[in-house]
Amino acid sequence: ITEKLRNEAVNDLMMIHFKSDVFLAHDDILLPHWSELSDAIQLRGEGDPLSFCLFDVQVNRSVQDMLSQSLVLKCDQVGLHRNRFDPQDGTNFAFEAIQNNPQLNVFSFENTIESEESADRL
Repeated sequence: ITEKLRNEAVNDLMMIHFKSDVFLAHDDILLPHWSELSDAIQLRGEGDPLSFCLFDVQVNRSVQDMLSQSLVLKCDQVGLHRNRFDPQDGTNFAFEAIQNNPQLNVFSFENTIESEESADRL
């Protein structure tokens, strides 16, 4: 899908829902693929909103850093479901996506929240 996004072969693409059949643990070997996905999303045309959902993935800080700019710039709907984050990173990632994205219409977060303070931030 990243190649099609990068080559503008799927301008009518309205959503990316990444759902693994089994839980996808973090592996540094996948970092170039996350980076390519993020770059491809950012290259989408202006005014083409995108729904992005991520299910059952371990999202470490480096992946969050790559995706955050894309989610803020290009996505009007963001869903994070049953993912694993390092402590505090999940709520920080969610908070930044909500706070920094004026075009965000829908945000869903179904992950473990570390504390009551983290839940209050959301």
